[in-house]
Amino acid sequence: AARAAERDRRAQRTAAAEGRRVRGDRASVEAALFQCFERQAHWSFAALHRAVGQPAPWVKEVLRDIAVYNQRGPHKETWEVKREYRTTG
Repeated sequence: AARAAERDRRAQRTAAAEGRRVRGDRASVEAALFQCFERQAHWSFAALHRAVGQPAPWVKEVLRDIAVYNQRGPHKETWEVKREYRTTG
């Protein structure tokens, strides 16, 4: 376990030095996404990606679990939090 942790820290330092985004843990990404959805109900993926600051595939993977993608209607091509996670309305 200690070797794995050291390997992860080394990989994060390397990625940060190269200017790449470092994948955070799932709980922190979910928390950041929920904060975004508290501020605004509908988000484009690009805006969420910028706000969260994590690698795009990782944001999308977590997003699929907590949000729905609107493919038509007035909020076309935006994400909104799933009903079971909403605090109001």
